[in-house]
Amino acid sequence: METRKEITLKEFIDTNSHLLSAMAALTALFAFVGKLPISWLNSILSFLFIGGIVIVLIEINSNTPKEKERSWRLDLFHLVLLLGMWGTIAYWLLLYRTFWNMFLWVPLWVLLTFSYYSTTKEMVENLRFLAGLPRIKKILELPIAKKILNAINCILKPFIKAYKLIIILFSLISAIYFSIPINLILTGIDKFTH
Repeated sequence: METRKEITLKEFIDTNSHLLSAMAALTALFAFVGKLPISWLNSILSFLFIGGIVIVLIEINSNTPKEKERSWRLDLFHLVLLLGMWGTIAYWLLLYRTFWNMFLWVPLWVLLTFSYYSTTKEMVENLRFLAGLPRIKKILELPIAKKILNAINCILKPFIKAYKLIIILFSLISAIYFSIPINLILTGIDKFTH
């Protein structure tokens, strides 16, 4: 029985040093622009740099190995990273209430579109798995079955495009709908903390 080697914190940091350096640079830039005398430029740049930090944190988190492959130090680092990421997102959402009141629907729309699309893609992959089963594979290799499948594909192409459009529109409507109560909650939290 072969034992799996745990990935240490040092190996993880060595592997992701470019991302960690990018996060450090964005954090330094965020701190620097906080001192700018032009307040509107300060706000815009601060917002963008926090967004960059969040993106890098999400990328570092996605590069973290599975729980069984991590050393306890890497496990602890991952926990700190997760808490830092969620804390940064909360800070970003609460600090820039004016912006998020108008545009929170945009990241929600992207998130919902991706989740709806990936869910349906997984369902299609499960159907393709069925086509690989021996008995079904034999049936699909028959000449008549190939002709039927080609005809079905020709018929389904416009429906697939329409389905993608429906996912995009449904995600947009859902994002706008959900952004209203989320913004109310975040504004309440912001007022409570000040």
